[in-house]
Amino acid sequence: MLPSEGFGKWWGLADRSVEITLSSERSPSDALTEAFAKAERSIDAAVYKFSLRTIFVALEEALGRGVAVRLVVDKRLIDLGTAGFTRRLAKKKGRVTVRKWPGDKLHAKLVIIDDRQVLTGSYNWTKSAENNTELLLCFDESASVGRFSSLFEDLWKDAEEL
Repeated sequence: MLPSEGFGKWWGLADRSVEITLSSERSPSDALTEAFAKAERSIDAAVYKFSLRTIFVALEEALGRGVAVRLVVDKRLIDLGTAGFTRRLAKKKGRVTVRKWPGDKLHAKLVIIDDRQVLTGSYNWTKSAENNTELLLCFDESASVGRFSSLFEDLWKDAEEL
């Protein structure tokens, strides 16, 4: 079940379903925090910018439940010193690992929950993005999730430790 059931529009794409939602229908941060609250085993995420406290708190709560978190962020977030929440997560012992993308801008926004659900779109994890018109796509079809998981693993493999 997608975290955002009850909002957005469903589109069948070659027998695969994807929920497509604009931020005018529901805040992407609400959908993400709801998905994080339902995570049981893992949260893998790649994100360009991360400064939204509600998402940080939701990730902390997931860690508190024993959920493993892997986060790939753009190196500028780290190198320019704007990585407060990212660094705070990285300092937590145990089930969280943060890496930085070494190449050009990592503009991807991708979240995989428990290897069974994907949330992706245009949304950066920032307060300023809350005022933008953003797009969020949610997948729970296994072939699509598998493809996104493979893409994330490629990013993870190429990312550098902090």
